[in-house]
Amino acid sequence: MRTGARSVLSDLRRPEYTGENRCTPCTVVNVAIALGISTVVALFAPLLAPVALGLCLAAIYLRGYLVPGTPELTERFFPDRVLRWFDKAPNRTDVTLIGAPDEGAAIDSEPILRDADVLEFTPDGTDLRLTDEFRNEWRERVTAVRESEYDPSLARLLGTAEDVDPDALDVRIDEPAATVLRDGTPVAVWPSEAALVADVAAGPLLRERLPRWDAWDLGDRGQLLHAVRVFLERCPNCDGELALAEETVESCCRTAEVVTLTCRACDTPVLEVAV
Repeated sequence: MRTGARSVLSDLRRPEYTGENRCTPCTVVNVAIALGISTVVALFAPLLAPVALGLCLAAIYLRGYLVPGTPELTERFFPDRVLRWFDKAPNRTDVTLIGAPDEGAAIDSEPILRDADVLEFTPDGTDLRLTDEFRNEWRERVTAVRESEYDPSLARLLGTAEDVDPDALDVRIDEPAATVLRDGTPVAVWPSEAALVADVAAGPLLRERLPRWDAWDLGDRGQLLHAVRVFLERCPNCDGELALAEETVESCCRTAEVVTLTCRACDTPVLEVAV
C-alpha cells in the first residue's frame, strides 16, 4: 500500500518545478490563488474550506503550480522590481550588498569618476577609458590584495567602522561566487573572487580621490566600484585577457539580457549585469 502511495506521489511530482527548481514568485502567486479558492469555499461550505486549502497546497508542493500558465501570469502582473525581491531573477547579481536598499542608480558615476581622474575620454572623444595613472595603481593594488588575503581595506570597502577587526571578516567561495561574512553573517556577495579582489583593490584608490567617499552609502559606493570594474582590462585572478559578451538568461517567468566580462584564460566572471 505504501509502495502504491509512493508511486502515485511520484507520478504527481514535477521535479522540474519543485525543489531547487521551484520559482518563488510563481509559488507566491499560486498560494494566493489557493487562499482565494479556500475563502470562496468557506462562504458556502465552511467545513470544506480547510480541505480545499490543503488540496491546493499539496498540489503546489508536489507540482510547483496550481494554475497552468502561472509563469505567464507572474511575468505579466509582477513588476520586475518585485520579482527581484524573491532572489529568482534571471539576471545574475553583480554585487549584492545584503541589507542595502535597492532603489536603482542614485548617483551619476561617469562625471564623478572623470573629475577624480579615474576615467578619461579616448582621443577621438567617443568612449571612456581608465587614466594611465589609475590603471597602473589599480594593477599594483590588485597584486597586493591577492597576496594579503584582503587586509583591512575590505572593512572600509563595505562601509564598516574604521576600527573593525579584520579577523571578524571572512570570505567564502562558492564557485564562482564569493561571499563576505562578518562574524559568520553574510554581508555581501560578488560574482567571483576575482571581482571581489578588483573592488577591494579599487576601494582605497577611490577613497583617496573622492572626498565624499565616506559620506556615500553602500549602494553608491558599490555603483562607483561597479562603474570602474567595467573598464578592467586584465583578470585579477590570472592577468588573462577579459572578453565582453552579451547573453539572454531566462527563468520560468523572467527574461533578461546580461552583459558579462569573463577571463578568456581561466573563464572567471568579473562582471555580470542586466541591461
